[in-house]
Amino acid sequence: MSAAPKYLYLTTIGRRSGRPRRIEIWFTRHEGRYYLVSEHGRRSQWVRNLLADPEVRSRVGARGFRALARVVDLRAERELVGAVRR
Repeated sequence: MSAAPKYLYLTTIGRRSGRPRRIEIWFTRHEGRYYLVSEHGRRSQWVRNLLADPEVRSRVGARGFRALARVVDLRAERELVGAVRR
């Protein structure tokens, strides 16, 4: 029996370089979607990259997929933020 994956591999496109940039990051799932937490908020390079181009590639375990990423609005989406944090 294999353990559930702990990491999501996120590939964004560098907003300046145009080159793929991949990170390994912890994640959580809520209602069928993946949520990531940026330690440095919008200052993180990967967040800046997805704000410039929200089309990303992801992999969780053996499953790879394309996705449209967005930043959750902490003030406007309080209920979602609370659910994801739990």
